[in-house]
Amino acid sequence: CTEKKALVAESDVTDFNQYVKSQGIYACTDHGWYMIPREQVYYLSPDLTHVPTLLCAKADCDHGSPDTCSSYLTRSSYNLFAWNNMLYYPCMPMGHDGIDLYQMGLDGQDRKVLANLFPGANDYSMITDGGNGYLTVALSEYTVNGDVTTLYLISLADPATEPAVLFS
Repeated sequence: CTEKKALVAESDVTDFNQYVKSQGIYACTDHGWYMIPREQVYYLSPDLTHVPTLLCAKADCDHGSPDTCSSYLTRSSYNLFAWNNMLYYPCMPMGHDGIDLYQMGLDGQDRKVLANLFPGANDYSMITDGGNGYLTVALSEYTVNGDVTTLYLISLADPATEPAVLFS
């Protein structure tokens, strides 16, 4: 099965994340399901026969604090997406404007900021969705001239590139 998978082109593989009705709450990978019913990430095996477990890499963790438990997403993160067997989540950062896009491994480790999206946005709300290697972000900015909502398309393969505007 692994050999057969290696021969299939990435574009020929179906990304089931595009069909998930609760985008940002559930993420599907080849290795299992990931979910954030609250602020912590849970893992569910792909056979769906086990109880979801916290995605924490620390054996002696009591899972009670976001400062010590790796199952917590970065503060101000409320959505989780999967693509190419990696996990992604947007975060409204503290201390600077825009939206930070994080990437992390399937074990919850190796978290890094891939890009600061919309670095000039400082008074906004957002709705995100994902699938097939892209995120859509509906960004509503509150300005003195009125509210402006723009729908952007962001490539997870190259998130540092300028997002495409789909609608404004």
